[in-house]
Amino acid sequence: MPTIFKILAKWQADPLMCDESGRLHPALTVDALLLALHNQRPDVVSLLLAASFIGNLPIKEAIKIGSITNFEAFLWHGWDIDEPVELDGPSALGYAVQDRELVKGLLRLGADPNGGSQYDTALSRAVLVGSMDVIKMLLLKGGDVKRGQLLHWALEREHDAYEVVTLLLERGAMPNSLEFDGILPIWSVQQKLGTPLHKAVTLNKLDIASQLLRYGADPGKEDTSGKTAMQLADDLGNREAASLFRR
Repeated sequence: MPTIFKILAKWQADPLMCDESGRLHPALTVDALLLALHNQRPDVVSLLLAASFIGNLPIKEAIKIGSITNFEAFLWHGWDIDEPVELDGPSALGYAVQDRELVKGLLRLGADPNGGSQYDTALSRAVLVGSMDVIKMLLLKGGDVKRGQLLHWALEREHDAYEVVTLLLERGAMPNSLEFDGILPIWSVQQKLGTPLHKAVTLNKLDIASQLLRYGADPGKEDTSGKTAMQLADDLGNREAASLFRR
């Protein structure tokens, strides 16, 4: 920590260290900022942010550290808590969903469960990797089940996907929505986009496919290649999946 204070003292004494706005160049302060974050010194974090213009705050590093006081310091300096951390990604809350206490802290600071991009919100990441407790917490705080293609995300869970999908369906999630609304993002490696039912068949999660059908999933809905979930099951040679649609 003494190194940080030496930088700040030199900044005050040596105008050549500053840019035209009177602030330190970020190259001089980024390492010091990370050190202050790890030491959980929001006062020093605040000083460094005041002394230097750091455009891209180290949000992911702050999440790993897990101290809510660091985020309080970011907010003091104008950070938008709901902005995507990366292009087309979720907000900071979305990257924190595996840390229940940090989730509680960010919500207390005003984080929106729907923060982030249109198809990848904080709640999207919660239904992918968060605990049921965290998912319910975000739903209680205004999480929108019709935003962030939650069913598609939840289908990729390694465990308890059925329970999470059921919870979302009970809350009104739409079982017939095409992934990305059927518009392939330029960065996507996928060649076709389908409904949650298509995804359930692809992943061979037939218990979820049955549940989707019970909640109104349309077996005749086509993916962007023009195939229904039943046709997809036939293409995959999955007789058990195909039989779901012939009952």
